[in-house]
Amino acid sequence: MRSGEELVPMSEDQLRKIFAEGQPGWLESPALKDVSAQDVVQWLDTQTFFELMRLPYPTDRRACWPACWTSA
Repeated sequence: MRSGEELVPMSEDQLRKIFAEGQPGWLESPALKDVSAQDVVQWLDTQTFFELMRLPYPTDRRACWPACWTSA
């Protein structure tokens, strides 16, 4: 890179920014890929979600769809 009339080496941070151009940001990428519905239920506080929505906690996953999303 130029600094006045001289060529000076780029810092590691500058090089990282250049190489990262065009790559999706970390906010645009999913935290996890290919997770099962059971994993989602296990990692999220689904009990609290249903309590806050004032919905009965379903006995199986099929009992929720689509009723829990349309009554909000």
